[in-house]
Amino acid sequence: MKKIGNGTFGLVYEAFHQLTRQKVALKRIMITSNKNASDNYIKSAKLEALFLKITCSAEGASQYFIECHETFYDRKRSGQFNIITTLLTGETLMDRYIKKRRSP
Repeated sequence: MKKIGNGTFGLVYEAFHQLTRQKVALKRIMITSNKNASDNYIKSAKLEALFLKITCSAEGASQYFIECHETFYDRKRSGQFNIITTLLTGETLMDRYIKKRRSP
């Protein structure tokens, strides 16, 4: 696994899905010493996963949204919540923003 990003709720890794044999993005949601904060992070991540699952079930949605392949709790990591999604490669939105700001 290779770390490819981080966000408000945790870290994102490029991973290899053993069953599908594809590269995927693995989002690991943070567990903090503040139980309330950790619970809120997990609730937000579950809502994100649900949104992606519902949205991607619509015809043609895959050209606009990443797919949520699965979610799980990792017992080896104190019950950490994880989301497996489509891996996007290439420029980030920040890369595009920086390029646009520098262009004449």
